[in-house]
Amino acid sequence: MNRNLMAIRRIQDVPLHYSFRFVMIGDTYTAPSPAAEARFAQLRSQIKQLDPIPLFVVNLGDFAYPGTLSRHEPYCYLIDEFEIPTITIIGNHELDDPSGYENYHRFYGEENFYFDYGNTRFIVIYSAYGKSVIPGGLGGGPRTQDLAFLEDRLKGDTHTNRIVFMHVPPYLGGHYEQYPVAGSFKDKEREFLALVEGYKVKMVGCAHVLAFDKYFYKGVHYLVSGGGGADLRAQGRNIFHHFVLITINKSGQITGNVIKINEGTTTDHDFDFTIS
Repeated sequence: MNRNLMAIRRIQDVPLHYSFRFVMIGDTYTAPSPAAEARFAQLRSQIKQLDPIPLFVVNLGDFAYPGTLSRHEPYCYLIDEFEIPTITIIGNHELDDPSGYENYHRFYGEENFYFDYGNTRFIVIYSAYGKSVIPGGLGGGPRTQDLAFLEDRLKGDTHTNRIVFMHVPPYLGGHYEQYPVAGSFKDKEREFLALVEGYKVKMVGCAHVLAFDKYFYKGVHYLVSGGGGADLRAQGRNIFHHFVLITINKSGQITGNVIKINEGTTTDHDFDFTIS
């Protein structure tokens, strides 16, 4: 059984109690960078200190750079020993190796999948084109089959919340170009936006941009968490190593708290947010 399916079964075995919480983290770069691996280890330690413990963690991609089999195995060891179920999304660096798709499928299953918990439908889709993902919105993005999967899982859904996870964010008028190490997709952006806006997706969670960012665009909240361990190569108000703690209550309200590396479970209230 692949690791994402095992994680989903563990999540859905937990009796539903509101509010429930999960963690978003991305661009962890488990290997080959010892510094990135140490940062990811520190952030995992902080996640384990949260009380109550989160229902799950979602790693938003770029976790096994450069994606060879030898890079996946250390990451798998880390999440296998981690007490909290971990959902793992494919990123562009997992595809830098010619066997990138094969390696991802071997350990984690298909790129597109979904699961339901309580009042929320979580949908994961692919949005990474390997080395073609570069700054300026010139690469990456979902394929036709990914958009079809997304629409199939949105059509007729009656959950209060619909949340989409993927690695590379959409271009959104060039919003992410303010960051020095960034990237977004233009190809099929119009089709993607039509789906998430038309089916009233509440939140889209991404990584790839090495920063924390929250942006409201045409009725949808876009959240980027790309500070999971990779070298940031810049400094700024929104550029730091972190994870995001998301809480969903019975009415469907989403609240978010950013927790920075080496700050235990202390929230940086400058970045708190609520999505009703």
